[in-house]
Formats: sequence, structure tokens, C-alpha cells
Amino acid sequence: MGDGNDVTSALQVAFTVMVVIIATAMILMYRAGGAYEQEILGPGMSSAVKKKVEQKKNSKKPPPPQPTGSGPRKKLVQPKGKSAVTSTHPWLANTIKGHSGRVTSVNVSQDDKFLATASDDRTIRLWPVKALEKRPPPCIQCNVELDHATMLSFAPDGKACVAAMGQEHILRLYRVDTKGKSGDGVLSPKQQCPAEGSLEYEIIGCGISVHNPITRTGSTYIMVATAMTELRYFSVDGSTLQTIDTKMISQNYACLSPNGRLTAVCGRLGNVRLLEVRGSGSFTKAVTVVDLTGHAGEAQHCCFSLCSRRLLCVGGDGSWVVWDVDVEFDRGADAKKLASGKFDHPGGGVRAVCALSSDLRVVAVGCGTQITFHSANSSDLLETISDAHLGGEICGLAFDAEGRFLCSSGGMDKRVCVWKNVPGARFKIDDLKASLGRPGEAKDYMRTALEEAELFVSSSSKK
Repeated sequence: MGDGNDVTSALQVAFTVMVVIIATAMILMYRAGGAYEQEILGPGMSSAVKKKVEQKKNSKKPPPPQPTGSGPRKKLVQPKGKSAVTSTHPWLANTIKGHSGRVTSVNVSQDDKFLATASDDRTIRLWPVKALEKRPPPCIQCNVELDHATMLSFAPDGKACVAAMGQEHILRLYRVDTKGKSGDGVLSPKQQCPAEGSLEYEIIGCGISVHNPITRTGSTYIMVATAMTELRYFSVDGSTLQTIDTKMISQNYACLSPNGRLTAVCGRLGNVRLLEVRGSGSFTKAVTVVDLTGHAGEAQHCCFSLCSRRLLCVGGDGSWVVWDVDVEFDRGADAKKLASGKFDHPGGGVRAVCALSSDLRVVAVGCGTQITFHSANSSDLLETISDAHLGGEICGLAFDAEGRFLCSSGGMDKRVCVWKNVPGARFKIDDLKASLGRPGEAKDYMRTALEEAELFVSSSSKK
């Protein structure tokens, strides 16, 4: 019996030793993997173990996303200091803040009530034009659900506007309701174009026309152009009226004349195609009437004057051209080239934008971070504003209907700059002085207007 107990005890000891050896080996293997130090040792781990665990953690982190496009990507940060985010040019009347993202478009209603701005912060805002110099000016905000607007265009009567969506590739029609007691207006979504589905390519131009029952002119329709060769016209309920293949290889920009008669499309080959909408009261069809040439490079942007009689175009070769389009194309007349000029264009894919004042005298061109003012009569360069916006290109320009201010957007400063149209005021001063020298009535009115214009110019020369 004693020998049997000794054998049993020896086996138990051997088994215990084997278990201890196996457990020790497993612990050593666990330590080698780093999980032991991380989960058990915790804050009391040695510096060597800490380093090892940290290396293991870092090895599991995904690599940072690589920027798209060629060349190094600049880090977009909000510049510090007032001078870094606000131009010191004396013509700057105000910087409008409110958007939390890049401002992609600016547009002023033809009745001069509102400045509309779109941003990639998924909002559209309306700012009263009469309050553009207030700091801050009041605004009405409309949230854009599940998308953001890339461009805006008001209807001629100011009661509606269309906005191009950057992701869905559709147009949304918004109603502008100014019947409230405050008269500040309310922006609300009404319809989309097309009514079902979406366009295949990015929208590069849009506009809305409304029939005027008093003058019996114009037709009610919506225009949209894409980055390829598609130009489409819709009714306000989103149904298609006409689809046109412009065969222009690709399109840079498109816009409507304020009276709804003409559509201008900028092409990659340097031409600007004009189409005339036929039909009074109801849309019949749009037909090509002329291809305007005058740029050695691509035609990048264009705009009509408020009166619809002039068309301003800018090209990638650094040239601008003013055309007289107030002609009867259906009777064989042709557009007339009235003036042309040059501006600094850096090339390299930079896109220029333009605006023409309501008095047809001042041409504004935005290219890169620079804005230039030119005389539409003499083609002279009147002023250059450098670093108008920071961190990117200027993407929008618009004069107010009265021609006192030029609004601009662009860069990464999330602001709209309001510039005084000093050249326009100087032209007005010359006209008033000439009128005062002639016999006639309303001398008191002209003297008051002259004093206001001179004060406007003198205040813009102070730094």
C-alpha cells in the first residue's frame, strides 16, 4: 500500500510540473505578441514594453487619405489676423459673414431686392441689397437637404430662383415669398428639374424665364446646361420641353438673358453660342442663331447686361469682349463686337468670371484671387484688386441693379465681399457735371446726386 501511494504522489508531482511548464510557455508567447503588456500590465508597464505596445498600436492605424489631383495639397486653414482674411483695399465696403463653408455662387435679383448666395455648407441665403453695407446685414437662410447648391439664378420678377445641386445633378426651383409683414422674404423649395431622375453630368449653367403679361414678352421655362454638350429646357413642373446637343465638345458655362430671349453657352474651342427662344407666352423651341468668336483660348464665362442688350464674355487667353446682341437675328442681323480688352490670366486651369454693370460702362473680371475693373468704352484698365479672396479662385461676381456695388465670392474665406463700384460713380459724376452745364430743369436734383456721388468716391479713397 505504501509503494502504491508513493507512485501516485510522484505522478501528481510530475503532472503539476508539466502544467507549470506549459503555462509558463504560453505566458511567454503571449508576452511576445504584445497583448499581455497592453491588457494586463497597463499603466505599470516598463518603458520598453510601452514602446513596443505603442508600435503595435500605430501599426494598426490606417494610412492618412491621400489628396486627389496632381501636386501637393495645401492645408486649408483659417488665416489669423484681420488683415489675413479681409482685404485692405479702400473700395471694400463690407465683408458678409454667415456661411460656414465655401461660397460657391452670388446672384442679385433684377428688382434689386436680394443678393442670393450658395455655399457647400448646404445653405442658401438671401441678403437685402439695401443692407449690404450693414455689419452684419440681416439674412434669410434656407437649408438644402442632402446636397449643396453650386449656382443660383433669379427669375426676372424676383419671385423665384433656381439652384443647381452639386451631387444629385438636378435643379431645384425655389419660391421667394415677399408678402410677409417684414417684407424680408421667405425662400422655400417648390419643384425639381427634371421631375424624375437626374442629369448625367455636372450642371455648369442654369436660368429661369417668366412671361411678362404686361409687356407680353418672354416665355416661362427653365434652362440647364451640363459640362458635356447637353442643353435642356424644362417647364416649371419639371417636364422636358426641348433637349439640344450643342456638339461643342464640352461646355464651360451657360446663362439666360434677363428678358428670357437668348441663351449663351461658352465652349472649349473659344466660341460662345447664342440660341434664341421662339414663342411668346409659351415656349416653342430654341434655335441657334450665331457663334461668337474672339478668344484664342476657351470661352470660360459670360453674362448679359441687366437690359439684355449686351453680352460680356471672357476667355482663357486673358481677353474680354462686349457684344451688342440687341439685334433681330430672325431677319439675318448679326451681333456686333463693341469693345474688347485684356486681363492677367495665369493659365493652368484657372477659370475667369465676369460681370457687366447696369449702365454698360464697367467690366469686372475675376481671375484667380484678383479682380480687375475695365472701361467698357475705352477698354482701359481702371483698377486691380489683388488677393480679393484667400485660399482659392474667385468663382462668382455680380453687380447690383443700381450699379453701386460689385459682390464677389471665392477662395476658402467663407465670405462675400462687397466692393464699391468707384469707376461707375466717376462716370456718373462726369455725366452730372455735363448736365449741369446745359440749360434745363431738375438742377437741384442733379446737384444732390452729384454731391452723393462725390462723397461715395472720396470715401473710397481713404485707407
